Amino acid sequence: MKILLDTHVVLWAIADPARLSPRARILLLDDEHELLFSAASIWEIQLKRRAGKLTLPNDPSFLPGHLRRLGVRETIAVAPEHTYRVATLPLNPPRPVRLPPGRPVFVRRAGPLVR
Repeated sequence: MKILLDTHVVLWAIADPARLSPRARILLLDDEHELLFSAASIWEIQLKRRAGKLTLPNDPSFLPGHLRRLGVRETIAVAPEHTYRVATLPLNPPRPVRLPPGRPVFVRRAGPLVR
């Protein structure tokens, strides 16, 4: 299964794994899952650092190194067509979201996998 990791999931996995639910920890450790990360999350992390809401080492290899150790296989780029589609998304999607097999599962801070 493909799992697109939310920014908070990665930050908690790096700094405070106890904040992850047992199910989230199992999903992160299972080699059967393809862990993905979004470039938008990297942008979010940098904005939080700049605003003083997040303290991370000022080392360009810090985050990529941790993503590799977590088993993230790919960082997904954000293309213009992705940003245009945001306007079509529901403001409050029903939970849990059930996707057909083979579609990415979004692990969200308040979502069904990380409570």
